[in-house]
Amino acid sequence: MQEDFECQADDAIDRASYLVGVGKSWGIALAIAADEYGMDIHRLAELAADRSKAVQEERRERSGRFTKDAAKRFLAKHRDETLPRCARGAASLVFFETITKPRNQRNIIGEFEQATSGLSEEEWLIAERELFRFWSLLPPLYDPRPTRRTPITRDSFMWPIMQRSAFYRWWPHG
Repeated sequence: MQEDFECQADDAIDRASYLVGVGKSWGIALAIAADEYGMDIHRLAELAADRSKAVQEERRERSGRFTKDAAKRFLAKHRDETLPRCARGAASLVFFETITKPRNQRNIIGEFEQATSGLSEEEWLIAERELFRFWSLLPPLYDPRPTRRTPITRDSFMWPIMQRSAFYRWWPHG
């Protein structure tokens, strides 16, 4: 019985989406679809909103983006309070500005340079390490660092240094 209702609701939402695509407003489209499928318009609107939210979440996940609220929660959960405030703040700002933007608008190095412009060299290094730590806590699909190839092989003594980059994910040629 529940499956029939869900299937009917999906069909009604698809019908409303089609009507919107041909020029109807969402309100009118929902009213027509609710009438055609014998559903309550308010319940159909709730289900359509839930579906829209799920679709948007899936798109954000595919593009490796957080909502602003999700980024704030992540930072609040993973912030290291023992670090100097200015370095911690710079890393948090770069993380927030990067992870909430679509991939084609991200510029980690530019954001980092802007956020750390007044820091000492030691604070700059702390901010870079903290930013790398944030990236390493993310699931792999959310890692915003662009991938670059390098002639340095995995056997080289330099490889561990390359792997801890806050700005790029490195792949060896060999």
